[in-house]
Amino acid sequence: MVKTHPELAVHSRATGQAWKENGKLVWTDPSQPKVQAYDIALAKRAAESGADEIQFDYVRFPAEGNQKDAEFYFQKEHPKWQRSDVIADFLKKAYAELHPTGVLLSLDVFGVMAWQRNVDLATPGRTS
Repeated sequence: MVKTHPELAVHSRATGQAWKENGKLVWTDPSQPKVQAYDIALAKRAAESGADEIQFDYVRFPAEGNQKDAEFYFQKEHPKWQRSDVIADFLKKAYAELHPTGVLLSLDVFGVMAWQRNVDLATPGRTS
């Protein structure tokens, strides 16, 4: 998605270009409304095609790499929000759009969250 639409990437504060996790992996910005809309539209299409459950996998922020250099959409639009607020807001939107279709929703969470370490909770984001 980022190859075709680089504006949807997490951006580097230093370069303004796509931020790369550990110099390699490029992420779409999970707080970018167009990324969220795409994910929800894809899920709706799957539901319309007969899927009885939609599982959102890896709903999170990048956890490795130079986090201070990573710039996210929500930091400008909602400066008081935490990463967990972004995830919770996305899931509320997804539920509102998909629940009327009758499809069940499930979510994979980043396994390390079970340890409840502050560094793990703050970096990828979590929902309560």
